[in-house]
Amino acid sequence: MKKIFMLLAIPVLLALMESCADDDGGGGNGPDLKPITPANIQVQQTDFAKQSNKFASKLLDVLSSQPEYKGQNICVAPMSMQYMLSMLANGTKSDAQQKILDALGFDNIEELNAQNLALLNKLEQDEAYVQVGVSNAMWMEQSFFGYKDTFKNALEQYYKAGMYLTDFYK
Repeated sequence: MKKIFMLLAIPVLLALMESCADDDGGGGNGPDLKPITPANIQVQQTDFAKQSNKFASKLLDVLSSQPEYKGQNICVAPMSMQYMLSMLANGTKSDAQQKILDALGFDNIEELNAQNLALLNKLEQDEAYVQVGVSNAMWMEQSFFGYKDTFKNALEQYYKAGMYLTDFYK
């Protein structure tokens, strides 16, 4: 089971990490954004955001407790990890899915999917001081995994993510 998870998680994580690059490939030639003053912040923390923050805290605790990271800085994108695990949960069977849901702090996949979609929709709304772009995709080894259409449909519906098959062993 761990091997399957790692084979699925590593390509997804790499794809998510790649999405952090500048759109133009340059160094800082993006939109002219200014610092947000507290008076202009319109964000209200939802229960989903609180749960996401708990996951981020647990993730950083786990990573920082690893002996190989002792005394080192750790840089990770908890939202990317949350989305990667959420998407992966849709393609796993009940035991593995429940472990992922437990790690993320949710009772069922439907609630998790609905909350992630609501956040994606909210993030796509430009505000005067904040512009966020999120890109999700699932890249899978074509010979390794026979996915179900329900998995692909969940990715498209709740995560606005495409599913792509490729040969990682070429």
